[in-house]
Amino acid sequence: MTGDASLLTDLTDCDRMVVVATGAKTRATKMGTMRIKTSLGTVLVLKDVLLVDGMPHTLLSVATGMRKNPRCRLTFGEGECTIDHYGQPLAKATLNQTDKVFTLELARNDAQAMSITTTTSKSELWHQRAGHLPIAAINRCGALGLGIPSDLALPTAKCECCVQAKMAKVPNPKTHSRTFRPGECWVSDTKGPMRTSSVGGCKYYTVYVDAATHYKIVRFVHSTDATTQLENWKGIMAWSQTQTGNKVKVFRSDGGAEYSSADFEAELKRHGIHHESSTPDNQWQNGMAERAHRSLMEMAMAMLAHAGLARRWWAEAVNTTAFIQNRVVHGPKATATPIHALTGHRAKLDKLRVFGCVAYNMVKDPTRRDKLAPKATKCVFMGYAEHQRAWKLYDLESNKMTTGVHVTFCEDEFLGDRSKLDDYLVTTDDSDDEEDEGIHTQSTSQPAPPTVEPTDSTPRYQETREAIGAKGSAPSTPRRLFTGHPVGDQSSRRTLRLLDRLKRSDSGPRTHDDRNVMPSGMVLSPRDRLRPPSRDITAVHGRPTDNPTRELQGVASEPLDNSADANWTIDDSHVAASMTIDGIEFACSAMAPPVDVPQSHREAMAMKDHDEWAKAEQTELQQLRQAGTWKLVDLPPGRKLIGSRWTYAKKTNAAGEVVRYKARLVCKGFSQIHGVDYLDTFSPVVKMTTLRCCMALTATKKLAVLHADADTAFVQAPIDNDVLIYVDQPPGHSNGTKRKMLLIKALYGLKQAALVWFEHCRKIVVGLGFRPSDYDPCLYLRQHGEELEMVATYVDDILVFAWTTVKANSILDELEGKMKLKRQGEMSFFLGIKIEYDKNDAKITLTQEAYACKILACFGMTTCHGYTTPEVGDREDLWHDSSQPSTDQETYRSMVGSLMYLMTCTRPDISHAVQRLSRHLHEPRVPHTIGAKRVLRYVKHTIGTGLIFRSPDANLVGYCDASWATRPDRRSTTGFACFVSGGIVSWKSARQRVVALSTCEAEYVALAELAKEVVWLRGLLEDLSMRQDHPTLTWCDNKAAISTAENVGVASRSKHIDVRHHFIRQLIQAGVIDLRHVGTADQLADVLTKVSTRAAIDKFNASGKQKWDEAVGRNQPIRRRLIPSQVPNGAKFAIHLQNQHRGVLRGNM
Repeated sequence: MTGDASLLTDLTDCDRMVVVATGAKTRATKMGTMRIKTSLGTVLVLKDVLLVDGMPHTLLSVATGMRKNPRCRLTFGEGECTIDHYGQPLAKATLNQTDKVFTLELARNDAQAMSITTTTSKSELWHQRAGHLPIAAINRCGALGLGIPSDLALPTAKCECCVQAKMAKVPNPKTHSRTFRPGECWVSDTKGPMRTSSVGGCKYYTVYVDAATHYKIVRFVHSTDATTQLENWKGIMAWSQTQTGNKVKVFRSDGGAEYSSADFEAELKRHGIHHESSTPDNQWQNGMAERAHRSLMEMAMAMLAHAGLARRWWAEAVNTTAFIQNRVVHGPKATATPIHALTGHRAKLDKLRVFGCVAYNMVKDPTRRDKLAPKATKCVFMGYAEHQRAWKLYDLESNKMTTGVHVTFCEDEFLGDRSKLDDYLVTTDDSDDEEDEGIHTQSTSQPAPPTVEPTDSTPRYQETREAIGAKGSAPSTPRRLFTGHPVGDQSSRRTLRLLDRLKRSDSGPRTHDDRNVMPSGMVLSPRDRLRPPSRDITAVHGRPTDNPTRELQGVASEPLDNSADANWTIDDSHVAASMTIDGIEFACSAMAPPVDVPQSHREAMAMKDHDEWAKAEQTELQQLRQAGTWKLVDLPPGRKLIGSRWTYAKKTNAAGEVVRYKARLVCKGFSQIHGVDYLDTFSPVVKMTTLRCCMALTATKKLAVLHADADTAFVQAPIDNDVLIYVDQPPGHSNGTKRKMLLIKALYGLKQAALVWFEHCRKIVVGLGFRPSDYDPCLYLRQHGEELEMVATYVDDILVFAWTTVKANSILDELEGKMKLKRQGEMSFFLGIKIEYDKNDAKITLTQEAYACKILACFGMTTCHGYTTPEVGDREDLWHDSSQPSTDQETYRSMVGSLMYLMTCTRPDISHAVQRLSRHLHEPRVPHTIGAKRVLRYVKHTIGTGLIFRSPDANLVGYCDASWATRPDRRSTTGFACFVSGGIVSWKSARQRVVALSTCEAEYVALAELAKEVVWLRGLLEDLSMRQDHPTLTWCDNKAAISTAENVGVASRSKHIDVRHHFIRQLIQAGVIDLRHVGTADQLADVLTKVSTRAAIDKFNASGKQKWDEAVGRNQPIRRRLIPSQVPNGAKFAIHLQNQHRGVLRGNM
């Protein structure tokens, strides 16, 4: 309680009886909030403080404070008392020997140190709204009638954000005295590269300043190439002349390469513009642009710091800064704002809001029929729309930038952590800041020059909520709250930095947890994790529970800053939403994937298994040093430094069990510049089709196969001496000096690392007498009489094929003499594929059960109900209904990508479903997500399904099918499958590029696609000593297409077909393909072209083999026409139908 009303804000009426120490009774008529700054720099917010008239001192109740903040602790010592929170001191009090009471030590001795009046709070609010503009400048704007107050009082204390963000040197003298009219002289300069890319991936921005009015235009660019600069200037020059009516006479720059290109100079000369450039190392000669950079970055950094946003949002802050600066007066003598002086438009400022604050945007989608659904989505305010009368918002539900008119702002609520201003200064060193390495959110727009806004251009926004504060009274102290307003299943995003980390690390939807309350003084660290899915989660004393999944870790904060509040409530709730589509209700729930791999060195050392990660780091460093990967040198002046970081993984076996911890030191190659640090990056790997053909050969010839792994492969490859690459020392393992690592060998993360390793490995293998296959550069062959030896490489994974195990080990011995290898024994697990090789039975089975379990767990479908088919066709109309609700784009893409790898390796039965899902990656909707989950349910039901090779017959056989015009765009679908040794080695399901006019044409186009694959496979099989002496048997279920392919005449129904598709005719005439008809009921490629039924899938697995054999018959002669003149040497082909074993798939259907 206190007797000084000036110390309180948010006063409310009350009527309470107070008994003082003498026993006298008095009444408290008012109650409010008090903010006091202690001598430790902590700001304490005291709520429900009673105003008692005549009380000479301000008294704090220890009992009340402990009851409302049970996490705090008081420690009494010799003459002093310390208040701390988990060991973090908040305040200190000393014993007054005269009064025998403890006196709280404040930041200053005078009473004004804790006096925060209504007028001062109002000043701070407008200071924050105006991008931390000085109060004097705001008052000048108010005096011009721009809709803001003109009598704001100077704050009693300096804004800490401004002090740290705006520190500068003494200015240089002015150099230009010539005056211009608006639009006649433009000054420009480029800032960058920033250490952190913007949300849109830009590392530079260019500012253009009108010398007469100081109007600023900002362009964000990915690089400083002259072409981009020229295009930007053309647009600005045209806009300037249109808006002002004055032609550009002078263009000033610093003479950089982007302004000195021949094209740029020619453009200036063509318009008669004089180019004035500053001399090198004299930036002050281009002082107006340099000052513009300073003012833009100072305001932007202050706004980021105040909002607690990560550095990647700097472009949005700079955009907002330019918008504000163009609408406020510059200097005490200015009589008009820059936009008014340049365009004549008098812009109002009454609609400014605090950058980065929480906002609620009204849902604009009219198709949301659920009357019980929230009417607004939670957003973060990111500035002002350039060409709309609206605010720019980042929607936390859709993870996209959007605009809004009907918006409610919570200007005292933020999603960030502003405890450390250093985290938000763009110019600071971030060599160990892994969180800024990848940006996967919506790109920052690059606004065009602002158009002249109409007089009523300010949007008709709604008033903010009453909770923010009524007009005429100051709002309460800014707080960092995660408010309890769940909006959909994407609400309650903890911080924008956490949001970005989730978009990179999570491949599934977010966790649905119940509410958790964090005590006062607790903040969320940038490494926050989702709690595991649970309905009853308790954090004991604020510490996270021990759980293998990523957790939301509550860590004691730094000393609380001006924004700290005595009561923090974290709403960690998510609602399980439901959605109804045409009477069918779907439950929408989510869970966090069980990810327990750290993302940085600091995080690894904080985990419970930190000893294992530390050992893994030491093992990696020891191997790198032994390999002579680098040498420590001083960084030459002017040379570019590349950062380094740690990546971690847990190596698992086929059963998904962890077998070892692995740490890898990598470079931040994203900072390399093409043409300077590298030239080429492409590096091939062995094709999956090639591997399956090798498996077919292995089953046929009963070969021996051994698996090896090149140990620290990339660091075995020397870097070209012409390229000097300097890398920062490993995080957590610096030798204490400022020396840097000059790379001698390639390090993971470099753009060219994979290419350097490929060339090094290729040189070694070729040096042993192997030759690369003409059909796959990563398959190497060596012939010893009739014995064929093969080496297949997939980056650092190596498979060796030989006739005997002894010979295979001999090849590995040869390779081990040239490179460091880690032998894995006989092949059993390769690239996530489990390989079961029964040499006695000559059978090889390929499955991905462990990988399938992993993706099911990743998307929270481990216990889901399985389906017997991957697709359903009775809801086809929903797939193309644009009125259906949107779904989370990142989650959907992750689902489809995970299924695509499964389909590419061992699951052709989901090819059609995956290719349909892949067509909606740009704008997925709820039916598409439901379709993706159905495929996952099918995978759950058939989790043991895979490929099998078990036939001694090595003949190549193909099946081809097409579905005609089954999509709204009338495109047909091609599907084909190729078999060797009774197993499928190649398949495809894809939409055709042309609109077929008939079923015949669609099937004919599909035949051409199959023909291309057959030609390549025949060549590959010949390299593998499985030469196809007879034409490849190709099955098609359309007689018209077969007739068109076998007859060279021109028919009215086929004369329009592109000549490229007639490739099939040449192959038939040359005896490469033998085209045969198969009944539709026995077409094995049917599942690749249309929605699969259970019967169609049965034909595609082992259960359909016998039915196919009976339908086609055994040893049936093949009849076909050959043109004698096109058969070499007039030879005749003896063509026979071989016994094909159709055991394509095996599993538990």
